Amino acid sequence: MLEVKWSVILSKKLLLYAIPKDIKIYLYGSNVQMFGAIGNNNLNKHVFIKHNCIVVCSHNLKFQLSKLTNNIKGIKHSHIRWMIMRGIGYKISKRLDKLEIELGFSHTILFRLEEPTVNLMVNCNKLKIWGCSLNKVTLVAKKLKMLRKTNVYNGTGIVYRDQRFELKVGKR
Repeated sequence: MLEVKWSVILSKKLLLYAIPKDIKIYLYGSNVQMFGAIGNNNLNKHVFIKHNCIVVCSHNLKFQLSKLTNNIKGIKHSHIRWMIMRGIGYKISKRLDKLEIELGFSHTILFRLEEPTVNLMVNCNKLKIWGCSLNKVTLVAKKLKMLRKTNVYNGTGIVYRDQRFELKVGKR
């Protein structure tokens, strides 16, 4: 887990957050960019650097603090989303920057990977999506899940690995 070394709320709109030792921060004009072992992220406009600390100035400090901790966790450890394709004839294969997906339709679906910071690992009908940005990882996972919604009567479709649902009873 990510440990917050220390963070101090200076006022209702100001928060001070200590920069972890293994993260490097660079300033490019008015942009703040964080570099870590996994990748890099740009910080939003409510953040600036002062004396080896990140200062957050915003009306919604809880939201900005959660975004900041998600960015730091992604840069240090990465965000992972596991997906499973359940169904007869469902196949997935990776070709360069595309995924070829067979979902029981008459044609194969080509899923283009537009996010360069998101990585995919394909193994049979299991798919691992990981990257340093939580928003981009969940966006790619949601797009894949929308290709084939889960059938609540027999449990087929594209689902998250930890997703639980009850099957409905059909007509009798």
